Amino acid sequence: MKYLSICLSVLVISNCSTLSLPPSLTYGDLETQIEILFRRQNQASYQVMMSLMEEESSPKLDTLEKSEQLMLEACKPLNQYAVLERDNQKISLAQKQKALDTIHPCATETEKLEILLKEYFSAP
Repeated sequence: MKYLSICLSVLVISNCSTLSLPPSLTYGDLETQIEILFRRQNQASYQVMMSLMEEESSPKLDTLEKSEQLMLEACKPLNQYAVLERDNQKISLAQKQKALDTIHPCATETEKLEILLKEYFSAP
């Protein structure tokens, strides 16, 4: 019985001490994807900011702002990871996992905003 308890403890600890990566993603890929998404969302936010500075309030601008807020919320753990990485701070396994879990929703919201921005800038 004691042996079983030790084995279960080791399994629980070992499962908590590794990142749960999708089969097609390596640790290097994770950092690359995070950097790419971080840059994409910064570019999109910059475009929204410039649009807000250039034009008076409009329904299209309100839509851009709302989409940007959804993107920022979806990307929050990713941004926290990027800041820690940039500042050479220690990043916990939990933070890495949270960033990993954020990649898909962040990419989705970023893409939605990018589409809205293309429509906004291509409209007459």
